[in-house]
Amino acid sequence: MTVKELLESVSFDDMVPYLLEIRIDEQYNMSSFKNYYDWLRTLEPEPVSDDDEKCCVILDDKTIHFMFFNQEIEYVLSEEIEFECKIKASNAELAAYCLNDIIDFPVESSFPFDKQYVINESREYYSLDYCDTFDTLNCYRKLVSNKFDYIKKNGGYTPRIGKLTQQYRKELKKTAAQKMSCFKGKRKVARLKRIGEFRKKLMEEFYFDMWIIGSFIERAIPFLSDARNKIDIKQLCRLFFTDGICVGNYTSYIDDKTDSAENLIELIEKYDALDYSGYYLSRGEQSPKFERIFVLFTVGDNHNVLTDSDLALCNSLRKGFKSSDIVFVTDPTLGKQIDIQYLLYNSKDSLAYVG
Repeated sequence: MTVKELLESVSFDDMVPYLLEIRIDEQYNMSSFKNYYDWLRTLEPEPVSDDDEKCCVILDDKTIHFMFFNQEIEYVLSEEIEFECKIKASNAELAAYCLNDIIDFPVESSFPFDKQYVINESREYYSLDYCDTFDTLNCYRKLVSNKFDYIKKNGGYTPRIGKLTQQYRKELKKTAAQKMSCFKGKRKVARLKRIGEFRKKLMEEFYFDMWIIGSFIERAIPFLSDARNKIDIKQLCRLFFTDGICVGNYTSYIDDKTDSAENLIELIEKYDALDYSGYYLSRGEQSPKFERIFVLFTVGDNHNVLTDSDLALCNSLRKGFKSSDIVFVTDPTLGKQIDIQYLLYNSKDSLAYVG
C-alpha cells in the first residue's frame, strides 16, 4: 500500500479522533488538517525511481512515526509503506499519524498557504520569504511603503502609529519590550541604547502589521468597482485602525463531483474553520473574542455569477459576527475552486459605519 492509498482508504472523519489524540496538548483546528487532506487527494503521485524509496513506519515509545524517503510531496505519496515492526492499529489511526507527519515533515510542496498549516508560530517565518537582508526594520518599511503608495494613489489613506487605537499601541509596546532579549540581564546597558532598541522593535512590529493589513486592501482595490462589492476605498482603509486582528486562508480542493462552496461551508460549520485558526496579529495573552470579519472571496473567471451555494457560503462566513464585509475577487487560475482570505478584527464601528 502506498501513502496515498492509505490516506484514501478512510474518510477524514475516521481520522479525527486520532488526530485529536495526537495533538492533545496543542490548540490545532481540525479545519486546517481537513483542508490539507483535501489538497493531498487532488495530487497525482509521481512514481519513485528506486524500489528502496519506501516510507518506513516505526514505533517510538508507543507513538507511530512515518519516515518518508523523499521530500517532494508527489513522490512521498507514491512511496510504498514498510513496517519496521508489527503495529496494531486500524487504517484510520495509521492514516491520522501519516497525515500528521506529512504536515510536520519539511515536505517541498506547492501548497499555497503553508504558513497556516505550521499554525504560523513565528513572525520571522514570513520574513524569510520577503527579506534578503538581516535588516528586518528596513525590509518591512520598504514593503509597507510600496503598499501605502499604491493605496494612497487609489484614493485611500494610511495610518501613523500615533493615530492607532490605544489598545493596539499598548499591546505593540508590550511585544516590543518582550523582544528586547539582547538586553536581558544587562543592567548597565546605556539608557539611550535601550530606548533605540525598543524603538526599533516597536517599528518592526508596526510595519509588519501594516504590511499584512495593507496586503488585504491592496488585493481588494482593483475589484471595488465590481457591482457585487458594496464597499469603497475609504471604508476599506478603516481596517488599519482596528485591533485584535487574526488572518487566515482556505482554498477549496475538490473534484468534478463536488461543489467548491459546499466544501468550504463544511470547513466552517463542521470543522470550525473561523475559530481563530489563522495567524494572530493580536498580542494579548488570551485570544480576544472577534466581533467582525472582512473577507476576500476569490473565484475563477468562469464563476462571475454567484450560485445559491456561493450565497450560502457568504451566510456561513457572516454567521456569529456583529458585522461582515465581503469583497469578491476574480482569479482566472482558480477555475472551479474558491479561495477565502479572512481578517477577523475588533473595532467600535463597522467598516461601513457613517458617523
